[in-house]
Order: sequence, then structure tokens, then C-alpha cells
Amino acid sequence: MAERTPDRIAVLPGIGIGLEVTGAMKRLLRQLDIESEDYPFGYDSIVEYGEPLTDEVLAACEASDAVLLGAVGTPPEEVERLSREGSGNEPTAEQGLLRLRRELDCFANLRPMEDYVPPSEDRPAVDLMLVRELLGGVYRGEGHITEDEAVDIVRYERHEVERIATIGFEVARTRAQEKGRPARLVSVDKANIEYISKFWRTIVTRIAEQYPDVECTHMFVDNAAMQIAARPWEFDVILTENAKGDILSDESAGRVHGSLGLAPSISLTARDAEGVPTGPDIAESVHGAGFDIAGEGKANPLATYYSVELMLRYTLKRPDDADNLRAAIDDVLHAQYRTPDMVTMGREGAFRIVSTNGMADLVSDRFADRLAARRPATSAD
Repeated sequence: MAERTPDRIAVLPGIGIGLEVTGAMKRLLRQLDIESEDYPFGYDSIVEYGEPLTDEVLAACEASDAVLLGAVGTPPEEVERLSREGSGNEPTAEQGLLRLRRELDCFANLRPMEDYVPPSEDRPAVDLMLVRELLGGVYRGEGHITEDEAVDIVRYERHEVERIATIGFEVARTRAQEKGRPARLVSVDKANIEYISKFWRTIVTRIAEQYPDVECTHMFVDNAAMQIAARPWEFDVILTENAKGDILSDESAGRVHGSLGLAPSISLTARDAEGVPTGPDIAESVHGAGFDIAGEGKANPLATYYSVELMLRYTLKRPDDADNLRAAIDDVLHAQYRTPDMVTMGREGAFRIVSTNGMADLVSDRFADRLAARRPATSAD
């Protein structure tokens, strides 16, 4: 049997704590036999090359099996300077992220919201998946701005809604099979007001007819936001468009995790008939650059670890490694290790508080233990 070729990923650390959390991943990537190389992206790329994503870095991403993204942002002092002196047309780090998603055609963003840390006894456990369309809507960046008005064009085409709805229903079906429960999906829109939502709801309803085993309901976004805040455990799969998904996923992360440092995601490109990605997916944590704690060793790397778990599961098709990584993280959390963001004031004595690299070493150690236990025992001659 031919030896497996190592997976190759492009790492875009970005800025701020992105440098720390992706740096903390390097030991685990070696344990997984994943080759990686760092590339400039976002603000640092603007400083060095005048643009947030160069053609050379894009080509390196396209040639990789997956992309791991750290954090995108602009230093506060630079934001302040540009507000005073800028023309409004300067390149931004966020433009690089939007272009990366667009060029790789990563149209489906999956954001699991789970109780990685066991919840208190006064509520049920949360285990929901938010499926967000990632390339359309207002995030296309179409429109104009003048001194007298600003216009954003919010647009979706039929095929864009069809393909994200199909992903949503497939995810709901797969989760039901894995977890042994009925398949449920809530499609979130604002169809009582927006034409784009009326369009969205009509297409999702038609796609739902192809999945009679999945219970499909529709919910207005304002009601969905309230229900997520009040009873997130009642959701299974939430399907929604780009801007609404951005807002709801951050709300869900804050409500469920209490910290964006525990919120992962994977952005998927198209699949072939066998379900194999036609290009690289993008694994990225939901948190920002965290300039206020950058360089202090306080950044929580677990969102990045959970994002790599999703990459192993959905992109690289290595479910055993994904399961072992998830179990290794669970081992560490159950042993009461925490980074500072995970501990509320006054409860510091209840946990073992560790640094960014300390948490990374603990996960890698537990992962190594699980790999060793998985290897078959050999007898001496």
C-alpha cells in the first residue's frame, strides 16, 4: 500500500492574538503529520505589500489542502489615524478575508455552538450548528458612498440559496444520524419585510421537499435572536444568510460559550460527487485580533484547536484524528484547566489557570497519549 502523502495547509496568522494561537498549533500539526507554512495576510500584508492578500499568497492557499486563519484586524492606533487622515478608500484587512473566501469559493460557513465546558445544572446542554451563507448578501461589498448618502446592494442569486440550503439539510440529516435523534432545521430570515428574505424562504421551502426526513421551520431573525438568547438548547441546525449569520453566530457564541475564544468555524467550498472538497476549505476561529491582550500569553487557543478538529473532519477526511483531538481537549477541560478568559472574577481558585502555550502543551500531551493508546501493541521477538 502506498504511503499516505502528508496533508499541507497554508497558515495565515494575521495579527494580534492570531500570531499566538496559530503559533501554539505548530506542535499539534507536527503530531498530525500536517505540513504547514505561514504567509503574510491582512494588516501586515498591507504594510509590506500595499494589499491585504497578494496574488502569491492566494496561489499558495489554492495549492494547499486547507487554510488555517488566525485573526484579522487593524491596530486601534491605525484605525484612529485613518479616521483623521484617511480618504476612506484605503485597503483594509477585512477586504483580504472577503477576497480569500470569494476566490476559494468558500460559500458555506459551519459554526458549531456546543457546551464544551459542562453547563450548569439549571439548563439543558446546547448542541447546535449554525450554517451561514458566506459569499452573498450585503457582504458582497456592492454599493456606493457619497457625502449625502450611502447605499449597500443586498443581492442573492437562486443557485447561491439552493446550494447553501442543500448544505444545511445535509448537515441536519448527518447530525441526526450521528446523534440518534430527529433531524431538525430552522431557516432564519425577515420575510415579512425583505424581498431578499421572501426569495430565500421560497427557495428553502422548495429544497425542504427533497428532505422529507428533516423537519423544516422558518423563523424571523428578531425572534430567532431572542430564542437563542433564552433557549439555545432548543435548536439543532440554524440556516441563514450572510449578515444575519454573522450576528447570530456571535450571539450564540457569547450565550453558549461565554467566550469567543471557544468558538470555531470551518468555511466549505464545493464538493464533488464523492463528497471530496474541490479546493481548500478555511478553518478559522470566530474571535478577533484581541489587541488588548496580544503578546501577554492570555489568548485562548481552543477555538483554533476546535477549528482544526473541523478541518480534520470535514476537509481532510480524518475522523479518527478529529475524534482524538476533541477527546484530548475534553480531557484538559475536565481536568479544570482554563485560560483567563474562561474564568469569571472571584472563581479563579476553582481552576488551574494556564497561558496560551500552556493550554497548547496540555492538549498536545493528551493527544499524544491518545495516539499511543491507539497504536497496536507489539511483542518482542
